[in-house]
Amino acid sequence: MKIIGIGGVPASGKSHLIQSYMANVSARLGKPFVPAGYGLAMYEKCGDVYVMGRYQGVAEFPGTDRMSMNCYRHVKMFWRTLASSAPSATVVFEGNRLFKSDVLTFSEGIADTHWMILTTSEEVLHTRHEERRDNQSPRILQARQTEINRLIEAKPNVHVVQNDTAQQSTVTLQALLTLTFGVN
Repeated sequence: MKIIGIGGVPASGKSHLIQSYMANVSARLGKPFVPAGYGLAMYEKCGDVYVMGRYQGVAEFPGTDRMSMNCYRHVKMFWRTLASSAPSATVVFEGNRLFKSDVLTFSEGIADTHWMILTTSEEVLHTRHEERRDNQSPRILQARQTEINRLIEAKPNVHVVQNDTAQQSTVTLQALLTLTFGVN
C-alpha cells in the first residue's frame, strides 16, 4: 500500500491539487469517486485509490477539514485494515488535519510513504487568502508555518514543492499520478 500526504500552509493549493488529481484518476479509471467512511475517517474511493476527506459537493474548504478533530484513531484503524486487505491501494490526503508528525510516523510503519509540502511566495499566498476571503488570523497562519517547518526538519524524506503557478501545479499533479500509477 502507498500513502501520499500533502501538507502546506493554508492557501498553498493543497485542495486544488487534490481536486485536479481526483479528476485525472476518475478519467483514467473511467469511474467516479464514491464517498465512503470508516467511523470518523471519511474518504472518497475510485478503484484502489482512496482520497481522505470530502471533496464532492463541497465548495469551501474541502478535504480533511471536513473530518472530525477526533478522527485520528479511526484513520489509523482504516489504514491498518487497508494495508492488510488491499495491498495495492493508494491513500492520498492533504491538509493540516492529518499532515501531522505522529500520523506520518504511523504511516511509515505500515506503507510505502511519500510526503510533499507545497510552498508559495508571500505575494501569491496573500492573493489567495484575499480571493478565498478567509479570516484566519496572522497568529494561526504563523502557527501553521511553524508546524510545517518542524515537519520539514523532522522528516528528511519530505519533498518541498513550489506551487505559485499553474505550470508548477501541473508538474506536481503529474508527480502524484506517477506515484499512484507508476507511469505518466
